[in-house]
Order: sequence, then C-alpha cells, then structure tokens
Amino acid sequence: MAPKKEKQQAPTVDEAEARILAYMISQNRPYSATDVFQNLHGAMSRPVVNRALAALETRGQLDSKTFGKQVIYVAKQTEASGAAEDGSDERSEEEIAAEIEQLKTEDAALTKQAAKLKADLSEVQSTPRTDELATRTAELDGQIEKASKRLDFLQAAASGNAGLPLLSSADVAKLRAELAKMLKEWARRRKMFMDMWAVIRENVPDAKALWDDLGIEDDAVSYEVVRQNAKV
Repeated sequence: MAPKKEKQQAPTVDEAEARILAYMISQNRPYSATDVFQNLHGAMSRPVVNRALAALETRGQLDSKTFGKQVIYVAKQTEASGAAEDGSDERSEEEIAAEIEQLKTEDAALTKQAAKLKADLSEVQSTPRTDELATRTAELDGQIEKASKRLDFLQAAASGNAGLPLLSSADVAKLRAELAKMLKEWARRRKMFMDMWAVIRENVPDAKALWDDLGIEDDAVSYEVVRQNAKV
C-alpha cells in the first residue's frame, strides 16, 4: 500500500503575505485574487490569499483597481521596478488598465471559441455512431418500402388498375346529394325529439333520471357540423 502523503502545513499570515508580495513583485502583472490562488497551485487556501492581498493593499505594498465586481491587484511600481532583475520599466495605471482591457477582449474571444467548440461537440455527439448506422438504415429502408407500396396503390387506383371501381363526377355528385338528404332527415327528426324532450323536461321532476332510465343517447356528431353539410 502506498504511503500516505503528509498534510502540508498551512503558512502563517506573515509567510502568506511575504510569499504573495514576492510573487506579485516578480511577476509585475495585474492579477485578481483568483489568478493568484490558481498560479500558486494551491499552496495556500483561497481565503488566505484574499486576506493577504487585502492586507498588502491596505499597507500600501500593492495597488488595486476595481472593475465591476472584480478587484485587480498589482505590485507598487517603485517596489516592482527596484526588485525586477530584467530592468523592466514602470507602467502607469493607464497602461495596466489597457492591458486588462486587452485581456478581457482575449477572454471574450476564447469564450466565443469555446461556445462554438461546445456546439460542434454536441452536433458530433448527436450523430449516430457507426454501430448504429446499420439499424437506422434498416428502419429508413422499411419506411421507404412502406411509402412506396402506398404510392403504387394510389397510382394504380387513380388509373383504374387497382381492382377498384372509379367513380365519375356524376356518381360523386349523386352520393353527395343522397348524403345531404339523409343528413337533413336526421336533423329534422332530431329537432322533433329535442322539442318533445323540452316539454317533458318542464313537466318531469327529474328529467335526467328519466333520460338515463330510458337509455337515451345523444348524438356524438355535432349538430352544427351536420347542419352545415346538409344545409339544413
């Protein structure tokens, strides 16, 4: 069994502040508390980093500038310039702000690129896998075959080759006239019954119970639909 890792001892307040100050001076770049925490690779907790940065800023060893909800810290340029080994020049607040704006622009571009890559990934994931293509192809072939048979039948019926008698326009008109006649008669009889039932309902205490006892069923077809079709 592998030996257990020894738990790293948390730095004291002074150690944390000294290390963070040294880091900020050596880097001489603007960082947020999150940037510092991540760049130190977990050497100290996020609350410790936050408190150390705030304390260094309060003592005047760091400068800070707030952008929206985010606070950006940078080493005092006099300290950073004196401690830098590469002889880097001091930068003004305007230069730091310009660099921050540039970083924001780069971040927005990367965010947009990440969104596009995520959309491309979703599209790829929604595409059937190679092992699913055979099953999907068979399903589509079955649907095509069924539709083709239906189309062949309809084309044969239209040409009179499906064994079904074709109706002429006169036949269709005759059938429509007969249907209208029957619907009209149906509507007339229904009206007679409803008039009679209205009289019964006015003179019977429990008309609904009588309706149920007689087993009367109302028509499922809308009377208005029948009236329009039959021109009643």
